[in-house]
Parts: sequence; structure tokens; C-alpha cells
Amino acid sequence: MNYLAHAYLSFESKPLLFGNFIGDFVKGSKNKDFPEEVWNGVVLHREIDHFTDNHASTIYAKDLIRSELGLASGIFIDMVFDHVLANKWSTYSELILKEFSSGTYMKLEEYAEYFPQKFQYMFNYMKKDDWLSKYQSEIYMERFLSGVSRRLKVDNELDGSFNLYKKNQEEINQCFHELFDELIILSKTFAN
Repeated sequence: MNYLAHAYLSFESKPLLFGNFIGDFVKGSKNKDFPEEVWNGVVLHREIDHFTDNHASTIYAKDLIRSELGLASGIFIDMVFDHVLANKWSTYSELILKEFSSGTYMKLEEYAEYFPQKFQYMFNYMKKDDWLSKYQSEIYMERFLSGVSRRLKVDNELDGSFNLYKKNQEEINQCFHELFDELIILSKTFAN
């Protein structure tokens, strides 16, 4: 799962949302730099990632494109799953995606004093370009994948890879929905 899914799976809890968002930017099993509620969001982020990576639907989706993307298939599926969520948004939320994304940025900014440096840098671009709602767009998905491709330190085929989603759209969409329904239950249980 990528940023949109992590935001959704925080269920409007501000500290959980912030921790869930910075999960990839902090290390260790406990960090005293963050309030406990924020750290719980980091733990939730890790739970979501672990569950997602080991779910049969994710493994199947990765296998669909692994021969063309190799190890980058995991990154691709994470990002494409956010594209599916963005385009099926009304299935999961009564809010308009644009409203959800702007509300998410405002909630995150309340924790600006805790922003890890690398997250601060990325967040500035995310908010300015409204990444969360742009996951709906095929053009922006191409740009997102191209950007990730450039930042990876190993050779990869992510640049220009969005056509793999189009070729496998029905199966990848089905994989997403099977996984996401279970992730909702997992995240709600965690939040309670």
C-alpha cells in the first residue's frame, strides 16, 4: 500500500494518520521522539505493510508482472493499488477524494514539529502537487512511477510501466479489493 491507502486506513485519527504516514521514515522498535499515539501509527504502518506483502492477492498481483519488473514489482503494485483505490474511492468513502486529500494534508501539518527531515522534503511536494488525489490520473501515475524509477539506486523498468496495469487491470483490481477489505478490518481492530 502507498500513501492514499495508509491515509484512509488511519480512519480520521490525527496521531494515527501522522504515524502511519511517516512509517517508512523512522527506524527502530520504539522512538521516544514521538508521542505514543503517533508511534502507534508507525506500528500500524508496519502491520499494514507486512499484511499486504504476505497476502495471497498481493503475491498473485506481483507475479502477474514480475517477469517484466523483477524486484520492482512490489513497488509497482503498492502504487497501482493506490490508483485503484483512488478510482474506486466512492466505494470506500462518502467524502470526495479532493476533500479527503486536502484534509489529510491539514491534519499532517499539525505535527510539523515532528516531521522527519526526509518526510518534510517529500511532504512539501506531496501537498503542493496534491499527490493523494492525483493517484486517480493515469498521466500522474506514469509520472509517479517514472519519478520512483529515477530515485531507485538499482536498474529497474518502472519508467513507462503503467501499461502493465492496463494489460492486467481486471485481475489487479480484483486483487486490490480482496486485500483492502481485509486491511480495513485489520486497521479498525488495531485502532480500537
